[in-house]
Amino acid sequence: MENMQEKMEQIAMEIILAAGDARLEANKALDAAESFDFATADQCLQEARKNMTERFIRMFRILDQKFSA
Repeated sequence: MENMQEKMEQIAMEIILAAGDARLEANKALDAAESFDFATADQCLQEARKNMTERFIRMFRILDQKFSA
């Protein structure tokens, strides 16, 4: 079974990857906005926000478990 340190390292890597994915989505949003495709731009930004939010929620749950015990 994973210990807390391993879980935190895994979450940290997921956050780094999510940040990279969010950057890609933000760049897609900028490209779409430059083409006046604001619906696609909005969709890309929502996807970026969703991915980052999910990772941070997971991280905070693990931290809560660690410090609540």
